[in-house]
Amino acid sequence: MTINSITVSGNMGENPQTIEGERKTFGKGRIAVYQGRDKPSIWFNVLAWSQWSITDLMKAKKGDKVVVSGRLTLNEWTDKAGATRQDLGISCESIEVYPKAAPREEAIPGPADDDDDQIPW
Repeated sequence: MTINSITVSGNMGENPQTIEGERKTFGKGRIAVYQGRDKPSIWFNVLAWSQWSITDLMKAKKGDKVVVSGRLTLNEWTDKAGATRQDLGISCESIEVYPKAAPREEAIPGPADDDDDQIPW
């Protein structure tokens, strides 16, 4: 019996997109998992197949923090030069999106209060 399950936390590397396949619609995105200062990030292609996971994936935007759970996949192909290439993927079962915080606007001072009235209490 083989158990193939992975959960990773990372940042969206691009805005996700919906792909209309011949038989089924799916969601596609890429995430980068930071390993530390002196190590390269690990990139995963994320494919969402169920309507729920597609909807959740589409809520994410480039730069958002995400937690993705699913099955680990290894895809192999031959590039134009004839070299064999590989990439890691996650067949998404669930995704949690933590949107990147919007930059805070600095407080802009309003007009000076010309009322010299004292507070009545």
